Amino acid sequence: MITVRNRQRARDDTATRDAIARPAAVRARRRARALLALGALLVALLWAPPADAHITGVFLYFLKDVQGQTGQTSLDILAGQLRETDARIRALEPQVEAARRAYEAQLGPAQKAVRFYSLYAAEGFAGAVFGSGNVVDALANAVMVRDVVQRDLARLQETAAAYRVLKERRAELVAYRDLLEAFTEAEERHRAVLQGKSAQDQELALYTVSENWEEIRSGPLRGYIDWAAARLSGLRAAAAAEAGGWLAVDEAAFNRLAAGRPPVQGVEAVRVLLRADHVYVVGRFRTALGERQVILVGQMARAGAGAVRYQVEYALVDGFLIDPQDPQMRELVADDRFFRITAADLGVPAGTLQFEQESGRLRFRPAAAR
Repeated sequence: MITVRNRQRARDDTATRDAIARPAAVRARRRARALLALGALLVALLWAPPADAHITGVFLYFLKDVQGQTGQTSLDILAGQLRETDARIRALEPQVEAARRAYEAQLGPAQKAVRFYSLYAAEGFAGAVFGSGNVVDALANAVMVRDVVQRDLARLQETAAAYRVLKERRAELVAYRDLLEAFTEAEERHRAVLQGKSAQDQELALYTVSENWEEIRSGPLRGYIDWAAARLSGLRAAAAAEAGGWLAVDEAAFNRLAAGRPPVQGVEAVRVLLRADHVYVVGRFRTALGERQVILVGQMARAGAGAVRYQVEYALVDGFLIDPQDPQMRELVADDRFFRITAADLGVPAGTLQFEQESGRLRFRPAAAR
């Protein structure tokens, strides 16, 4: 991103320089460093993603806006989408509640019917046979009870399926709203950095963003990556078993384990948003230079046969896109510890680990389970 080299040495020189004898040189050095930061930010903002990049949705709108490719600002687009999404959630709420009530209303009687049938099969049938001696009547009664229970269970399954579909639809809308809110904040912060400032003040503001990112990357963000790596060693407890030998970790469970408010200096909050196309890490980080919002955009990628890890593709700091070709950004992209997940973390035998990245969850399966 914005790389300012030999920062500490420059600060030491400035601290010991005779400010009275050489004020012009001091101003020149500071201006040069600010211009370096500004230049790097402008390169990032004007950088166009490759044609084959899998960029969609909210992030694509954001990139097109900062590149001047939209007639409408991304903030206007995001605000409109937020209003529309909120309206769709509100419209869906009564349907979800009605489905929940219908499911719960059927659940109690169905459970009682199953218990009755189990009791009849275990005790009632034997009593009917030995009490009356009429095996045919006992069998007929058992079949009748079984058919009633099966009909009740079939209706319950239909109701449960309808309820599940509505809940999943609502969860998708809420997840989309969360993503919209993150990028809306990024756009607002982006504007606040530059709005109402002279060209010189904008240069200095961008330089501060640059310096802040460098501190975040090497400090709080580095600490968060290490903390999350240690936490993910216990991922098995957060995973739910599914058919076919799959283990699923949903977004809420992942955040409880490896996000939230980590006990890491300079990390105020982190939220991980799992989507089919990207995994977004949205965080607020603080250093001596101030607090910034950081959005990392990437995917879970294979890290050998038996492991996966988070591979960062893009980063934004207060809405400013970091140059993906910057050497320090490349270090972050290549970081093999970021959300690294192994077979051992999932409590499965070592070997090839299959994985799927879906909206709202990650799924894993050892090859031996196929």
